[in-house]
Amino acid sequence: MLVAALALAFGSGACERVRTVQRPAHAEPTLVFIHGLGGGPADWTDVANSLGAQHRVVFVGLPGHAHRAMVDTLPIATAAADVARRLRAIDGPVVLVGHSVGGAIAVRAARLAPGRVVGVALVESALRPQFAPNERAALEGAFADDFPRAVRDAYAGFASDDAQSDDLARQANAIGSDAFRRWLRDVLAADLAADAAQLRVPVLVVLAERSWPRGEPWRVTADSLGYSGVARLSAVRIENSGHFVMLDRPLELEAALRGWLATLSPE
Repeated sequence: MLVAALALAFGSGACERVRTVQRPAHAEPTLVFIHGLGGGPADWTDVANSLGAQHRVVFVGLPGHAHRAMVDTLPIATAAADVARRLRAIDGPVVLVGHSVGGAIAVRAARLAPGRVVGVALVESALRPQFAPNERAALEGAFADDFPRAVRDAYAGFASDDAQSDDLARQANAIGSDAFRRWLRDVLAADLAADAAQLRVPVLVVLAERSWPRGEPWRVTADSLGYSGVARLSAVRIENSGHFVMLDRPLELEAALRGWLATLSPE
């Protein structure tokens, strides 16, 4: 259970520069993809390439990732403010799509830019702390004592196979111990449940079976992950997937996003 909870804090993949791609004339809303801790825009490649036929697609890199400098302030709040600022340069309505901690950043950014965001999609994101204080201290200690081993052990527990585990751990290691551990400290303690409860736009939650077990009532999962107070929420479970749903089940995730996007009312 601890490994599954830890997975909700992380995301990974190859890092690329922040960029905007594919701008068809009929592209509304614009989809802004936010990766997770240790990851990069390439996490979203398959899903974004498909949805990019109908929507403008924007990738946002996080501080300390994708050649961006790490910040001295709390990284989640700083990243959210940066996303909200970027939205001012985008014409028309926007949907934020975040994976893992990218989902927490999406929630905070939506609260900072209420007039611009018409929907928020959260993939394998926990909005409230999943560990007790002593467990958080133990995890932080493990990453401080032997960073490469802690990264390897963590990803071995929630990747879909050994090859993916190795690849994701390699990308996470590339962030560097200092930046990663500063992100980790913020991620483990972050509580965005109250922010999510204040959202007045539709919210899509996509979870793997490891985060929303088959047979578990949604209310139990929602309470555990911080979604109980969200008013306009749709939840989808994707089976046979690890934490990285966009890598393991891109077609199913794309279908879930596409179906949900079709329900959004024009602003």
